Amino acid sequence: MLRIAAKTKVSPQEATKLAVSYFGPEGLKMTINEQTPEYAFFVQGDGNVEVYADVEDNITTVEFVSREYEAQVKEFIGKVLPPLPVKQPLKMWVSLALIAIGIIAALVGWFGFDSVTGVVIGVIIALIGVALNNISVPRKS
Repeated sequence: MLRIAAKTKVSPQEATKLAVSYFGPEGLKMTINEQTPEYAFFVQGDGNVEVYADVEDNITTVEFVSREYEAQVKEFIGKVLPPLPVKQPLKMWVSLALIAIGIIAALVGWFGFDSVTGVVIGVIIALIGVALNNISVPRKS
């Protein structure tokens, strides 16, 4: 028996729909014994999977209770259920530092001796900071 929970960015209703698609007749061919917008209960032989989704503070928690389908529940969580965005504070601070350095370099270049080169270098450094802040790191599966 497995009891596990996962957090996701989708609504409870969408999480339940994904579970129905994965575990139900179109996916693993389990029978849907009971279903509501936030709950589904699947059975097949001696095994079953129970899925309950709830939202709090705009974060959906999906709870699973499984008998005989532990590996499939873990696969669903790892490959099907969209994860929450990973907070990356270090990346944010590095990108902000690059933007600040770029702006400073552009200002120094503008008022310094070689204005064109300084401005170009400053703008490039700032753009690298902006790009770094917009890059998302994929989740390991």
